[in-house]
Amino acid sequence: MSAVARAYEVRAVAVDSLGEGVPYVTYRIYQPGVEKAVAANTGSLDGDVRQTLQSAGEYDMTLSYVGMRDTTLHFTVSAAQPRANLGRVVMCDASEMLEALVVTAQKPLVVKEIDRIGYDVQADPETKTSNLRDILRKVPMVSVEADGTIRVNGSTDFKIYKNGRPNNSMSRNAKDIFAALPASSIKKIEVITEPGATEDAEGTTAILNIVTNDEVDIVGVMGNASVYYDTNNGYPSANLYLQTQIKKFALSGYGGFVPMHGKQQRQESITESYFPETGESRNSHSNTKFEGQFGYFGVESSFDIDTLNLVTAEVSGYAYTAHPTVDTEYSYFDRNGVQTGGFRTWQDGSGTSSYLDMDANVNYQHLTHRKGETYTLSYRLSTTHQTNDGSTQYSNLDGTPYQPYSAIVANYKLNFIEHTFQADYVRPFGNHKVEGGLKWIIRRNHSKTSNDYVDWMSTTSDFSHVTNIGAAYAQYAYKIGPVNLRAGLRYEFSQLKAEFPDGSAEPFKADLNDLVPSGGVSWQINDGNSLTANYSSSINRPGIMYLNPSVTQTPTSVSYGNPDLESARRQSVKLTYMLIGKKVNLNFSANYGWSDTGIAQVQWLTEGNVINSTYANVGINKEVNFGLYFQWSITPKTRWMVNAGADWRQYEQEGYELSHWSPRVYTQLSQTLPWKLNADLGFYYWGGGAYSVYGYSKGSFADRQGLSLSLRRGFLKDDRLNVSVGARNFIGRSRRAYESVTVQGPYTGRNVSYSEPSFAVTLSVSYRFGSINTQVKKTAKTIENDDLMGRKSE
Repeated sequence: MSAVARAYEVRAVAVDSLGEGVPYVTYRIYQPGVEKAVAANTGSLDGDVRQTLQSAGEYDMTLSYVGMRDTTLHFTVSAAQPRANLGRVVMCDASEMLEALVVTAQKPLVVKEIDRIGYDVQADPETKTSNLRDILRKVPMVSVEADGTIRVNGSTDFKIYKNGRPNNSMSRNAKDIFAALPASSIKKIEVITEPGATEDAEGTTAILNIVTNDEVDIVGVMGNASVYYDTNNGYPSANLYLQTQIKKFALSGYGGFVPMHGKQQRQESITESYFPETGESRNSHSNTKFEGQFGYFGVESSFDIDTLNLVTAEVSGYAYTAHPTVDTEYSYFDRNGVQTGGFRTWQDGSGTSSYLDMDANVNYQHLTHRKGETYTLSYRLSTTHQTNDGSTQYSNLDGTPYQPYSAIVANYKLNFIEHTFQADYVRPFGNHKVEGGLKWIIRRNHSKTSNDYVDWMSTTSDFSHVTNIGAAYAQYAYKIGPVNLRAGLRYEFSQLKAEFPDGSAEPFKADLNDLVPSGGVSWQINDGNSLTANYSSSINRPGIMYLNPSVTQTPTSVSYGNPDLESARRQSVKLTYMLIGKKVNLNFSANYGWSDTGIAQVQWLTEGNVINSTYANVGINKEVNFGLYFQWSITPKTRWMVNAGADWRQYEQEGYELSHWSPRVYTQLSQTLPWKLNADLGFYYWGGGAYSVYGYSKGSFADRQGLSLSLRRGFLKDDRLNVSVGARNFIGRSRRAYESVTVQGPYTGRNVSYSEPSFAVTLSVSYRFGSINTQVKKTAKTIENDDLMGRKSE
């Protein structure tokens, strides 16, 4: 205890020849004669280096930065002088260095690899006082809207991984979990927009991989407790993160609880429908409120059997319970605008919507005596349980003769379980690297739906869906000088079978075969410039919500799934340029993607202007994406960042066609102020865009922009207590409108949703306790399943 309590520390300030601080300089500290560093990290934006040490003694510290000579300084700390202050250290330019001398560069905030872009969260000075959702706004190709909706390349069609493996809890409710999860527990964020064969190419078009810390092994205990409060929510949310290590066993865990109350759980919506053939129109006005709570948790562990064998395990989950209250007024009008009828629907909040999602996995990794050769065996169990119970009452049924019931009492239950077994092999030799693997998935879906149309009839559906998937992949990589090449191929075989135990429909089965190629090439032009080109393809199999033929009926609509759906295929090509300079970081990308077998919603009108809908493999989609990330350290205390893009999407389907541009931008100016204060001023804008062949979203500039301001400061020793105060949307409209338009032959629809007051004041308080440098280890390979569309009902 006395050894831990004694504080040894070294401090320095790295500056260039002009006296300006060197931003995020990389430093490593060694004991004389020992090759392994006892500490390694990056300095602050203004070049400040501060590192605690575990014991007294003599040390050497090496400072490194791209384009500058490495600088090494010797220092000593002891019980009499526990702190060594090396003062201002001038680092010289490397222009006169020999060509054969390699300069070790500090790791920048953004790094481009052949198939992904990584954002170094720990190098961001806002990490200590920000949540993960705030940091995501700065990640290239990622945008976060005002309500927390996350988009990658302008699309919500992406998967979320944690440490290289799918995390369904995060994927389903990312905007809530990320708003509560402290960024300090995250090492980096990877955007994988060109998933190759090893990344499980059978998935969506992009992967957002959240990577936790995985540094050196030092025994200790550390934790972080945080509380976040938003004036638009009635209660604060809380989060706790803990990690420890006992000899060869490491353990970390996190959990959080968020109440769903207050203004942000309320929404007003107005829908207008027009039918040109008859001249009739239909309007609705709805007010919705949710009351409930959700919680999430995760536990990771690792055990070093010896230097060649490692076992890791993880379990995570997410659960919520909500009680919706919905009041909607419907009105019908003839071609002259005279009201001919209408009715009211009401859900009184007594109904319950509950959801539980859990994932568990275990991985065994074996390293051989050949450098880089790895064998990995993995097993993953994933399960979901979802229920929806409630009733919708109908009243004021004036002029609606085709409405034969007064209420609908609905009950829905979904059970999902999935077993996945996977084996991976990696073997580098010289400039070559080969990878291969096998995978087997056993997937079981079972849903029961009942609808009691009071005073009319009752319907039930008992639906079971079984899928067995076999996969094999191989990938080859070759490095020749500054050029890296990669090519991969994945084969997928799937057996699908659907049964209806209640006899409501005939069973069916199908066998699908898919080959999924991928490839890429990158050119490191010089130390600061790189160019990357990629080709990728992916498939998506329909989930239970798309296949289930159970009919859901309302006075204005009839919908059901299609059990004959097949997997959809998408292809894309992408070109990326990246510049990493001393003060400027630039990333520009251009992508083109296409699909002609997309799973799309099909709609048509029947008598009484009732909208019928199902799904089919008839979607033809094309998209062009441009992305720009720019970061400039203007001065040692001032930084400007821009994360922007524009997407063009075209949808074609059965004679219909729709295309639309969608711009987006997030920019932030960060400034270090006196008294250890840090200020951030941010602005975002999202311009809407096409979302299907039938419709697109739009809105005025005032409704789709936002402004935020925050002040943060660290207190106590080593800034263990961090406090952040912020305000958002303090200029402009307090009540925002979000409009979507649907046009389909004889039907035109318009929906406007109004958010509750967008202005809010936020307070975040976090406290870091304990001391540790170890994090739970990860195997080099693990299971990734992201092929399934609609695994769970919305």
